[in-house]
Order: sequence, then C-alpha cells, then structure tokens
Amino acid sequence: MTEAIKRKKPFRKKYKNEIKAFLLIGLPLLWWGVFFVFALVRAIYFSFTDLTFDVNANLSFSLESYRRIFAFGTEYFDSLFWRSLGISLIWTGVMLVANNFMGMLVAWMLTTIKSHRARRMILGFLFWPSLISAVASAHIISMVFSSGSSGLFNRIVMLFGGYPQDWLGNPNTALIALMVVPFLLGFSGRMIIYYAAMLGVPETYYEAAKFDTSSKVRPFFHITLPLIKNAIVLNLVLSLIEGVRILAPMQLVDGVADETMSVVLYIFNLAFYPQALGSEGLVDGRRLNQFGRASAYAMIVFVVILVLTLIQFKLTGKEAENVSAG
Repeated sequence: MTEAIKRKKPFRKKYKNEIKAFLLIGLPLLWWGVFFVFALVRAIYFSFTDLTFDVNANLSFSLESYRRIFAFGTEYFDSLFWRSLGISLIWTGVMLVANNFMGMLVAWMLTTIKSHRARRMILGFLFWPSLISAVASAHIISMVFSSGSSGLFNRIVMLFGGYPQDWLGNPNTALIALMVVPFLLGFSGRMIIYYAAMLGVPETYYEAAKFDTSSKVRPFFHITLPLIKNAIVLNLVLSLIEGVRILAPMQLVDGVADETMSVVLYIFNLAFYPQALGSEGLVDGRRLNQFGRASAYAMIVFVVILVLTLIQFKLTGKEAENVSAG
C-alpha cells in the first residue's frame, strides 16, 4: 500500500501543471465536444435522411435534400435556397467592406490621439453599440423605418417634402433598410482588433519615418498596414462567417419582405417554423418540420463558408505570414 502511494506521488508532482491545465480546460472541451462535435456529426447524419417531426414516419436514407439544391431546371429544384444564399452573400459583402473600412479608419484615428484618457473614453463610447442585444437592435430598426409618419426616417423624408413609405415591407427597400443600422454601428468589434494590432506596432518605426516624410497618412500605408496584416485576415474571416450566418434582423424585425430571407433563416424555418415558407414547408400536403432537409442545407452553407474562408487565407494569409516572419 505504501509503495503504491509512493509511486503515485512522483507522477502527481511530475505532471502537476499538466493535470491543472486539463482540469481547467476539461469543462470547455466537454462543452465543445457535446454541442459542436457531436452536434455536427449528428447533423451530417441527418442530412442524408428524410427526417421530419412526424412520429408516424419511418426514418430512411435519402439524398433527396441534396438533389433539390442541384436539380437545376427541374420541378424539384429549390430556387428559394439559392435566392436566400444570394441575399446572405450580398449582406456579407456589404458588411465586410463597410465594417472593416470603418473599423480600421476609426482605430487609426484613435492611435493619433495623444491623451490615453481621451482614447479610453472614445473607445468605450464607440464600443457600446456592440453590447446591444439582437432584440434591442431589431427594435431600433423597426422604430427608425416604421411605416407611416411614426417612423424616424419617414419624418426626415417628410421634412424634405417626401411621402412616408413602408421601407421594411417593400421588397425593393427592405434589405437596404435592414442594413443601415449594422452598416453604421457594426464596426466596433472590428475596431477593437485593429486598435490592438496598431498598438503593437513599435513606435520607433514611426519616429524613423519622420526623417523621410512629414505626412501622417503615408506611414499608415507603408508601416501600419503591412504590420497589421494578421489582424486584417482575422477580421475578414470573422466578418465573412458572421455575414453568412446573419439571422436576427430578418427574423426579429416586423414587416420585412420575403425577399430579405437569409439562408440561415430559411434553414431555421425549414426545421422549426415551416408555416413561414408557404409551399416549401409542405411534405405530402402537410406542414412538417423538415429536419433532414434543413441539415443538408446547413452542410452546404458550412462548405460555402469553408471555401470562402480558405480563399481569403489563400489571398491574404501568405502575405501576412511573410510580414510576420520578416
């Protein structure tokens, strides 16, 4: 007994730090394994079935969901999936460019402020919009673009002699109306990353640049921009993922036109709210939660995000690695 205890003590002492580390990350790993890995594997499995929430139906292997996506020119072709994916990609492109441009510009302007207290105050003021919940953000959008004379934007239009419009209910303006608030206030997360990266640039580089030029803009392009390439790649990837996964504005804002349905909202409605999909929510004449079909569509979106992310790494990752290595 005493010999066994003696044999255990050296092991605990030798791997004391490793044991503490595994205890600390054990719960996050368990959480990640159950709610991501296991869920992903189950979703892949369900994507090859015709699973619905019909208790009387028999679960069977089927490729019908994938066929509907790629059956171009046939009656089985699901054009709504591709239309919703296109809407998500439009949203992604606009927000990726706007939020990263504004985030980088504001972060650079903050670094030019000499007072650290003023920096922190302005940084906190600009970051607070990112703390607003999706529900509150949707309510703000509804208030701004509400139909009739009660909407803030309609009041502005009326001041200039215009007439009130149903901005969120009009297919031609609904998507633009949904974009306005995220377009103007969605840069704060990107700004923090750019600001932290810019603070890591050695001040000696800028001091050396003063001997070559008196311009404050040229050092940004020749010093700052090359040295924050890793932050740029990170922000582009995060913007891409967040954009394709957009759901809250289309789901929570009342009066939004059908032409603004994102691909994630379409997948959600297939799985949990088929009443919102018209004929696409029907299975053999009945409205059923089509979990297998939704899982297949989710796998396609997963592949789209993966491919676009790899393309971004291909275009910008090598340059970032070269800069960091240098």
